[in-house]
Order: sequence, then C-alpha cells, then structure tokens
Amino acid sequence: MGDGWTNVVHPEEASSCLATVATAATGGLPFSLDYRLQRADGEFRWVTETAIPASGSSGTVTGYVCSMTDVTEAKLAEARLRAAEDDKARFLAAVGYAIQSRLAPAADALDLLDGSIPQVKRRRVRAVVREQIEHARVLAGDFLDVSQIALGKIQLHLERASMQAILERVIATVRPTLDSVRQKVIMRLPAASVSVIADEARLFQAFALLIRFASELTPEGRKISIFHTLTTEIILIHIRDSGRGLAQERLAGLFDLFAQREPSRRGVSPELGMALFTARRLIELHGGTVQIANVEPAGGLLLTARIRLAPDNGQGAIWAGNSGGPQQVPQNSTT
Repeated sequence: MGDGWTNVVHPEEASSCLATVATAATGGLPFSLDYRLQRADGEFRWVTETAIPASGSSGTVTGYVCSMTDVTEAKLAEARLRAAEDDKARFLAAVGYAIQSRLAPAADALDLLDGSIPQVKRRRVRAVVREQIEHARVLAGDFLDVSQIALGKIQLHLERASMQAILERVIATVRPTLDSVRQKVIMRLPAASVSVIADEARLFQAFALLIRFASELTPEGRKISIFHTLTTEIILIHIRDSGRGLAQERLAGLFDLFAQREPSRRGVSPELGMALFTARRLIELHGGTVQIANVEPAGGLLLTARIRLAPDNGQGAIWAGNSGGPQQVPQNSTT
C-alpha cells in the first residue's frame, strides 16, 4: 500500500494516519481512522475511514475494503460541547473566587470581634461584615441572572415606563459608589417625557451594569457622560467613560460571557466580567441592541444602548437635551 493518499490528508493527521495504516497492513488487521480529508475544492472535511482486509484464495491479504463517512458536523458539535464545558468550568471558578473575595474580609472582621477592641472600632468592623455580606448577596443574584439568561429562562413583565425615571433611579443607586472615587456624572436627558414598553426592573438592572462598567474604566476624579439621541421610533442612550479606551481587536469579544476585561486603576472586580454580557442580553430581550466603540482621538469607550419607544410616545423628531443635536455612533463599533 503506497502513501500517495496522504497528500490530501490534513498535515496534522498525515503522519499518524500513515503509521496506523502501515501497522495494520503489516499484520493484515482491520483499522479505523478519523482525519481531515481535502476535497477537490480545497476544503478539509472530517471523515471516519473504516477498513477491513480482503483475502485471496490462499488466505493472503491482498488489499483492503474501505468505507468513508463525513463526520464534520459531529466533530464540530463535539468541539462546541467541549467549549461549553470549559465555559462552565471557568464560570464556576469565577463564582468561587468572587464569593471568596467577598466573604474573606467578613471572616477576618469576625475574628477581630472575638478579641478586645474599642467600641468605635467594633462598630466599624460590624459595618465591614454587613457590607461584604450584602456584596455577596448581590453577587449571588448576579450569577443567578447570568445562568437564567444563558438558559433562556428570563421572563419580562412589560409595561409603560419612563426612560428618564429609570436612568435617574440608576444614577441615584450607583452614586455612593461613584462618590467614593470622586467621579461625576454629566447627564443630559430629554426635556419631555420619553415612554418605553419595558420590564422596568430589568431595564434598570441593564443600565446599572453599563454604568458600573463605565465607572470601572474611568480614573478617580474624572467624569462619566450620559446623553441621548431621540427619533420618532427609538432612543439611543450613550454612556461615555473617561478611560484610555481598548485596542480595536479587543472590542469584538468584549460582550462574550468570559471575556477578559481591561483593568482599571482600581482593578475590575471578577464579577464585572459578566456585566456587559448580562446588560446586552437584557436589552436585547427588550428588542434593543448595545454597541461599544472607542472614542477617537479623545480616548475612552462609548456604550450605546438602542431602545424602542412606546408606539404612542408622541415625541416626534426632536432632540431635546442633546448637545449639538443627534449624535452619530462611531463606525469602529461592535455589538
């Protein structure tokens, strides 16, 4: 048996295929191989080749009877399954690390309470314990949301809601965190009421996650800008940080569930790696989209959430509250 057939076998499998066939031929044994075979159009396809020896009248093996089956789709499915298992392992590792990082300070604080410490310090220690337990509670909810979104089990309770009221409530909620790092929010909202059909709690959650992400990339003492573009059918909410931006090649994978984040000066907490994934999926469930782009040449990132207005919003083609009219989404963006 010659080896000319290996010219159309993928280079990564050619030598192992040749060795298997040579060993089988020496002993007149059957064999089975999985390898990539190049078609006439140049595409490589996975095949399973099964061969049994053919014997002459004297019982001597004179050749092989072979069959080939295209198993490309099965191989791709196996690869997707392995990737899903890897994702699950990383997810569980992230859960363990994040919860440990929250509970460790609480455990250390409790050890201090066992000793003799002044009453003033005792109150501070209790505050640390309460804060870390609350962080752990919120974190558990975030991870539960991620799993529910991934399984497609999130149900929205849609009703008419005010876009301004949602954003103002988000800012009021995250303000203590922003104040702790001396960050300012410059927000320009429409002068007239803008109505959307939404699950108010979920849309609130999505924008809180987007603003948290912008805060992590904004240096201490700098600002986060929130402005809008309003048309007859949609409102675009733009969130711009004051960071350095990201390399263009990193933008495409930024919404992936386990994408690595660019660290800020304060360090991005591990659970924030899922913030953009969760925010985007929640907004997509509302029929919207989220884009992200570098702001050039000034630097920083621009997050743009597109939300459809309620059918009878009645705003017309106005841009109340914009600085300079409608803002164009940069071209080097990704969703």
